[in-house]
Amino acid sequence: MTTETPPPYWEYFLALESDLEKCSRYVEFSLNNYKTHSIEFARIIMAASSEFDTIAKEICDFLGNKKASGINEYAETIITQYPCFYDYEIAIPRYNIAGVAPFGTWRTSPKITPIKGNKTKKEYSNPTWWTDYNDIKHDRTSNFKSANLENAIHSMGGLLTGLIYLYGLKYPDKLDMEMSFKPKLLSPQKPSSSDDFQNGGIFYCIDNPTTK
Repeated sequence: MTTETPPPYWEYFLALESDLEKCSRYVEFSLNNYKTHSIEFARIIMAASSEFDTIAKEICDFLGNKKASGINEYAETIITQYPCFYDYEIAIPRYNIAGVAPFGTWRTSPKITPIKGNKTKKEYSNPTWWTDYNDIKHDRTSNFKSANLENAIHSMGGLLTGLIYLYGLKYPDKLDMEMSFKPKLLSPQKPSSSDDFQNGGIFYCIDNPTTK
């Protein structure tokens, strides 16, 4: 499948990515600056995390759980079907940032708690960026330091990871995208060739992880 228009949600991702890219004019993207916080990072974290919530619901819908709600249910539904989801990594090659695994905490076995009716509840270890997103959302004044570069990068990485899996489900045949739609900053670290995004778009030379 080839498209001359971006698939759903993609333009919003590109807009948020452009906002993040602009921040690099004022804060160097490096590990030394990961704890630098700002109102702009707060805005990106809020927007990217909220958008991931929407994407995760749609992924779970595709996987047969139309009622999935909340990060624990997303984790349970997605990890059951795609155990390697938590290993998916994002990079920012321009700044030599690599190995960003937005859902790496899901590698930890969930805590199982008994509930009514001889049932159990699984509680996964939430990504730090997701926990901080909720803290910022509910009390920005007290948690303003959580609105930092690290969480901005990881929340955007989480959104891109979700989109890659969603598109893998929606478009199991390779989806070629116009060069104008390719990301300018973030890049998956699971390319099927060393060309990464350079020759096309999100699935031009990126493996579809849902076929693994």
